[in-house]
Amino acid sequence: MARTKYSEKLADLECRVTQIEERVAILEGKLAEKEDVKPWFMNIRSVSAEEDKIIEAAYEEGRKYRESLRPKPLKKRATKPRL
Repeated sequence: MARTKYSEKLADLECRVTQIEERVAILEGKLAEKEDVKPWFMNIRSVSAEEDKIIEAAYEEGRKYRESLRPKPLKKRATKPRL
């Protein structure tokens, strides 16, 4: 009797694993189709050259802000000469 329950659970698990593998294959196929898609911020299109300058300035300010969040390296302290 115990073997029957074990066999049923094993068969159920095998069925579930097969379903998961099928779903993963579908998702991998969808991912392969979208591999060449650019990030959303690269698709921003402007109407004029002035807007291009504004967008570039925004990118630059964002870069400066992210760099300001990085930890600064510790400065080496000047050591006194030993006598």
